[in-house]
Amino acid sequence: MECREEGYLYIKIDDDMVFIGKNTIRHLVAAKEAHPGHLLVSANLIDSPVSTPIHDRMGSIKSYLPESTPLQSTSRPSWRASELPQWNGPIDFSIAKRSSEPVTKHRWLPLGPHDLARTPIKKRSWSRYKAKLAIWTVAAQEHYSFLENLEQMRLERYFFKDHPHGLQQMSTTVIAIWGDVLRTMDQYLMMMRNI
Repeated sequence: MECREEGYLYIKIDDDMVFIGKNTIRHLVAAKEAHPGHLLVSANLIDSPVSTPIHDRMGSIKSYLPESTPLQSTSRPSWRASELPQWNGPIDFSIAKRSSEPVTKHRWLPLGPHDLARTPIKKRSWSRYKAKLAIWTVAAQEHYSFLENLEQMRLERYFFKDHPHGLQQMSTTVIAIWGDVLRTMDQYLMMMRNI
């Protein structure tokens, strides 16, 4: 089977997923069945240009900044926010000054709850973010925020009803799509190559 069989609903999951909620696949299939006219249905993803602003509005984004000195410990750092020290750095620290990811090991540390405005997600223009998906600072803050919410068992902060993407750029990391749509897309791409 080539994953293009008519009448089959295919679920695509990229191999770099960190966490999949226990009802994710069931909800994805139900959403696709509820919207048969949609080309595909995407899961609610962490670090997605469509869902990050929604997560922000729902209060799931937490204040984190990268530690200002490299991690000296040789032991594996904990993922639990409750075990991380508070961020300590200069008041005028700006993530914009660090254009590329540091080579040395570093963690993202929690700030106070009122310091969200200093973080990459709040400083990012979403229209520019949509144009460039891979912004490591936003991804790091999103993932550390998720891990904090996971540790606190507050994953409801990520639940929202259907959000139509329309023509917005979206992630295809976890999608549901019919086999005949995949076959039609293949035929279209082959036709375009021959033009």
